[in-house]
Amino acid sequence: MRTTVDISEPLLRRARSLAIETGRTLGEVVEDALSLALDRAERVVRSPPLPVARASALVAGADLSPRGLKELLAEEDLARRP
Repeated sequence: MRTTVDISEPLLRRARSLAIETGRTLGEVVEDALSLALDRAERVVRSPPLPVARASALVAGADLSPRGLKELLAEEDLARRP
């Protein structure tokens, strides 16, 4: 399919050089480059979301050492028991 696209001169020169070096047409080089860019963009969009931890409450000055965290978790467990 034919279309018109504005491409910067330096980028067009690079694409033309690659076409000559690889024995392909300029259209083939542009199509391959666009396909790669779109594939990469789709992978970024489809990346799974990062897990989010939700705190039941914020505690100012909480001890975040391993021992302190263990104590906070134990307190939270006790608070949830019926």
